[in-house]
Amino acid sequence: MRPLPLTTEMALAAILGRKTETRRPLSPQPDWSSEVRHTRLDGMIWPIGSMGQQCGMALPLSRLPFGLPGQRLWLREPGRVVDISQSAEESVHFTVEYLADKARCGLHLPERFDPQETNVWPSWVKEGHGIPNGIFREAARFKTVVTAARVERLWDITEAGAKAEGFESREAFLCAWDGIYGKRPGLRQVLNPWVSVTSWDKMVPA
Repeated sequence: MRPLPLTTEMALAAILGRKTETRRPLSPQPDWSSEVRHTRLDGMIWPIGSMGQQCGMALPLSRLPFGLPGQRLWLREPGRVVDISQSAEESVHFTVEYLADKARCGLHLPERFDPQETNVWPSWVKEGHGIPNGIFREAARFKTVVTAARVERLWDITEAGAKAEGFESREAFLCAWDGIYGKRPGLRQVLNPWVSVTSWDKMVPA
């Protein structure tokens, strides 16, 4: 399974079924000057011209961040450790709070953390900090499956696509895009960068 990292707001939208799609910038940006479509051929995404002619460029499928349809995903949502305890049997338990809805879940310490080596545990385990980059796999609450994946220009997003992204309008989505990616070279929305588009099925318990 691959992680699907989302912000607190977008994670809640995905959990509630309002967000079923995400766009991520391709990095580096392909050097494709024309508007193209695409299809899957021999482990590559081949851009197809509007007249059905291959334009001679190709994108490896490895550039798609969440894989092809059928790929399983787990929701990497923001969270933090709010309590940790160790029993007489040296079994370590801790409680994670999920920031999207403030739900809490008690878990065993993941095997990769040696209960005898507390001095090398990361600070978010010991001190209740936010977990960097979202929760870890063992704490995942939800999972889903990729239903569609494609490559397109950012401006290709429609009003329906913006709603699938969890926004009220295309304008709101493009404004949020600049808030996230606008300071990165070549990714401001006015430049119409190339993006991957991944759609997924309804979130279900992991």
